[in-house]
Amino acid sequence: MNLRKRRFDIGSLATLTFLITILSLALLISLPTQAADYPSKPFNYIVPFSPGGTTDLQARVFEKFWKDSFGQPMKVEYVTGAGGQVGWDALVDRKADGYTVAGNNLPHIIMQPIFRDTNFTTQDHIDGAVAGLVTDPEMITVLKDSPYKDIHDLIKAAKENPGAITAGVVGKFTGDWLGLKLFEDATDTKFAEVIFPGSRPTVAALLGGHIACMFGNTGDIKTLGPENVRTLAVGAKETPAVLDPFIDEIGAPTAHEQGIEWYAAIHRGLVTVPGTAQSKINVLQDKVKQIISKDAYAQEMQKVGLPMLNRPGEEYAEFIKKRRDKIISVLEKMEYLKVEGDEITVLKR
Repeated sequence: MNLRKRRFDIGSLATLTFLITILSLALLISLPTQAADYPSKPFNYIVPFSPGGTTDLQARVFEKFWKDSFGQPMKVEYVTGAGGQVGWDALVDRKADGYTVAGNNLPHIIMQPIFRDTNFTTQDHIDGAVAGLVTDPEMITVLKDSPYKDIHDLIKAAKENPGAITAGVVGKFTGDWLGLKLFEDATDTKFAEVIFPGSRPTVAALLGGHIACMFGNTGDIKTLGPENVRTLAVGAKETPAVLDPFIDEIGAPTAHEQGIEWYAAIHRGLVTVPGTAQSKINVLQDKVKQIISKDAYAQEMQKVGLPMLNRPGEEYAEFIKKRRDKIISVLEKMEYLKVEGDEITVLKR
C-alpha cells in the first residue's frame, strides 16, 4: 500500500513539474517583446506640419542622433493638414508596436479634440508621452519696412481698423491661433486672422507682403531671415536665449517689458501610438532622454533656434494634464467654452 502511494506521489510530482514548465514557456512566448529584442527595425517619425517648419526642424535634429542611440534609423514622414490634426489622427491608427513616433504640439492637442471631430484625444498623447522637448514663446513679427515700428503702433492700427489688420497663424485651434486670441483679449483689439497649413507658407506670406504681421515662434526667425524682419513683441517674461545672436537686428522685446501682459507659447514633444507596450515606451523614453542630454544635441537645437526645455516621459505626461486644465480655464474665461463638471460645451468657434 505504501509503495503504491509513493509511486503515485512521484509520478504526480513529475507530471506537475512538466506542466509548470510548459505553462512557463507558453507565458514567455505570449509576453510582449522585451527590451532585449527591441528595436529590431527602422522607425517612422510623423511630422504633422509642412517641411521646413519648427516641428520639422526638431525632427531633423533627432535624425542626427537617432541611429546611434537606438541602433536603427528613423524616417521622417510628413502627414500634414488642419493644424497638425491629420498627422495626429494618423498616429492613433498606426500599429502600436513601438516603431512610430510623432512630434506633438500643445495647446493644439488639447484644443482640437474639443472644437473638432478628431480621431485622437488628449489622453492618447498623455498615454503615449515620450518626452517634452521645447517651450517656444509666441512672437509677433513684421517686415523691416513695416509701418508698425513697435507693438504700440500695431495695437493703435488694430483699434482704429477693427478686423482689418491681417495676422498670419499656423492652423486654427493651435498655439499660434491661441496666441493671437490672447493678444486680442489683452489689448482689446480684433485682427483679421489668416490661417496657413504650416509655418513655411506663413513665412512666405509675410516676406511677400501678403499679411501685415505673423504670430509665430523663435524657430521662424531663421526661416524668415533676421535681416528681413523685426519682432515687435515676445509673449514671455524673458526673451529666449536662442534669439541672442539676432537681437540687434530683430529687437524682440517682451510684451511685458512694453507694459502689455501677454503670455503665450507652444510646447513641443514626442509621443508614440497609444496602446504601445509599456516596456517599449520605457525604451523610447530612456533612449530619447539620452539623446536630449547630449551637449551635441543642445548645440544643434541652438543652431536651428529651438529653445530647449526637456521634460522626461512621466513628467511630460503630467505637464500635458496640467496644461489641459489651464487651457480649458482660459478658453472658458474667453467665452469659447462653458464647463459644468466634466461636461464641456462649445459656445463659439
